[in-house]
Order: sequence, then C-alpha cells, then structure tokens
Amino acid sequence: MKGKWKNNLDEMQEQEMLHIEKNCFWLLYVMLAAAMIVQLAVTGEHRMVAGEFVCFMVVSVIMVAQCLRHGIWDRHLKPDGRTNLFVSIIAGAGAVLAQALIFYWKLSPAAAGISAVITFVITFVLCLTAMTFLTNFVKKKKQKLEKEDEDDD
Repeated sequence: MKGKWKNNLDEMQEQEMLHIEKNCFWLLYVMLAAAMIVQLAVTGEHRMVAGEFVCFMVVSVIMVAQCLRHGIWDRHLKPDGRTNLFVSIIAGAGAVLAQALIFYWKLSPAAAGISAVITFVITFVLCLTAMTFLTNFVKKKKQKLEKEDEDDD
C-alpha cells in the first residue's frame, strides 16, 4: 500500500505541511477540550460529552504513547522537576477553572471554595506524579536509543 501513494511534495513543502498539520492538530485539540467544558457548563450532563471525551482521550493516549516510544518529551520544555512542577500547577489551575465554569451556579461560595482547593490539590498531585514517572521513562528511553545508535556506528 505504501508504494501506491507517491509524495508529490519537495522537502520544503513537506516541512511546511508538517507545520500546518501540527497547528491544525493543536487547534482542534484545544477546541475539543473547550467544547466539552462549554457543553458541561451549559447542560451539566456528562453523557452529553461522552463521544467527545472518548475521542479526546484516545488521541491523548496515542500522543503520549508515541512520544514515549520515541523518547520525545517536548520541543521546548526540558524533562525535569521544574517543568513538572510548572505543568502540574497549570493543570491544577485549569481543572479549577473548568470546575468553576461547570459548577459555578450549583454550589454555595463556601462549597465552591473548598471544592476548588480539593480539585487543585488532587489534580496537582496526580499530574506531578504522572509527569515525574514519564520524565524518568523518557530519560531512560532516550539513553537506550542513544546507546543503540552508538552501537550501530
């Protein structure tokens, strides 16, 4: 099947196409997350976003798995504790924001505040734990891939 589809792009066009696809992927990813949050805020029904959630999670798991498989962390961020802490704080704040948008009018101010703190702490701890595990995994995978490259030479 590979031989059937000829690539008609030169190297510069191929790089530009990859750039366009990357931008479109991340735009779609963020818009899908925003659509789920808005639907939950408006309807309050979790089953209304089940299809979008499944698609979002499948893409997320595939992205993480493929990056781990190839020993890739990020184009701009380093796999270290400082990055993990920063990303975990952002994730906790994002979870609180999403929860505020969804449950804003359903909770009293005191319950909303307590819920926000609990949500932040749980999200922060889970994200930091997962990021630390993934950081170590990527570092080991990268070392293994570099060692294989040295052995091939």
